Amino acid sequence: MLINIANALGVSAYAIMDPDTTTYDGAMYAMFELEHLFNMEIEEQEDGKPPRFCLSANHTEEMYSRMEEWYKVYTQTKSQLEAATSDEEREEIMMSYRMCQWTYPKALVDETDKAHRKAQLQKQIDKLQQMKDELDS
Repeated sequence: MLINIANALGVSAYAIMDPDTTTYDGAMYAMFELEHLFNMEIEEQEDGKPPRFCLSANHTEEMYSRMEEWYKVYTQTKSQLEAATSDEEREEIMMSYRMCQWTYPKALVDETDKAHRKAQLQKQIDKLQQMKDELDS
């Protein structure tokens, strides 16, 4: 049915359905949507490397904060993978990253809450340490 509608409109079926990123054509249509909705840009790289894609977070503050949280988890995962010493450890790290994606946005909110709580506790520790140092002197 969708193919008949697309043919009648003179467009690809990918253009009128939810993106299916399991195929190259579907992934391209997903990127077209990102370009349209969130200012994704394609940038040339030097030295003949393939183009890279850049999501412009200036579209909305909410999108920026979401991307920033995702980036933190992404870079943390990359660092953990580089430090991993076994295939089992790498698989555990990747499973944790996938769970973060599969439970989005809850997983990122939980991590943000944890980081905020850690920062609060560190301030309390620092204050107590200062008080202790004053008593010791």
